[in-house]
Amino acid sequence: MNETKPSTRVIAPVNFVVSREVQGEIVVVDLNSGIYHTFNQVGSAIWREIMRGATAASIARTIASTHLVSEQQAAVDIDSFLQELLRRKLVE
Repeated sequence: MNETKPSTRVIAPVNFVVSREVQGEIVVVDLNSGIYHTFNQVGSAIWREIMRGATAASIARTIASTHLVSEQQAAVDIDSFLQELLRRKLVE
């Protein structure tokens, strides 16, 4: 894992993950395990930002501006979501 602070590090999907949007929600498939992951509206918005090459800080700004939550709360929630994606080895 990169030693840059998580808020300034670009988050990227790992090479063996593919994703598609289905009826407004993101479906992510881990090609190594065959496990499918689906994200709700906010999770899908975060994944779209990840696919654009965003940092955690810029994702928090985007989510805060579109989902009636403070940037500080968005950062906390996004950090938790990103930690789960890292734990599942979907991003690096």
